[in-house]
Amino acid sequence: MSEKERSSWPLLLVLVLFMLPFASAVWLRFGGWQPGQTRNFGELLSPPLSMEGSRAELDNAREWVFVNQEHQWSLLVSSAESCGADCRAVFDILPNVRKALGRHAGRLHMFRLQDVAHTTELPRLQLSRSPTQLQARPAQGAEVWLVDPHGYLVMHYAVGFDPSGLRKDLSRLIR
Repeated sequence: MSEKERSSWPLLLVLVLFMLPFASAVWLRFGGWQPGQTRNFGELLSPPLSMEGSRAELDNAREWVFVNQEHQWSLLVSSAESCGADCRAVFDILPNVRKALGRHAGRLHMFRLQDVAHTTELPRLQLSRSPTQLQARPAQGAEVWLVDPHGYLVMHYAVGFDPSGLRKDLSRLIR
């Protein structure tokens, strides 16, 4: 082995060690492997649903725009026709979830999609031409949908979700 060949081995070794993690990541990704557990508590919608064609109007006839430059997130609450104790508990805890965001609380706007007898704290949002997932009411309880500042429905929290999980997800998303 010549001196030139011997001196190129360390360079080749460094190159292989540098490329090995990249090659294994590509192999795992395109091989179909998915992690067993994710950090989010809600159901991540894949692909996210666009709210671009939806028209949203508040109770006071003001239009709400989901796509914004101020990084404002929208939380939509869909409730059953007969809102029982579990449903009322969700409406009671949501303002506390928003307050827990601290200085970022102003970047989250909460709305209810249906009329609920006991709550007036969340403003009513009337949607037209919305995705079909938002048009169906849950049979019981309340579910939550999260819309990002780009106007995409990105997360769903099914009936019976853990509010502390919602708070943790929001604190990671709204920074």
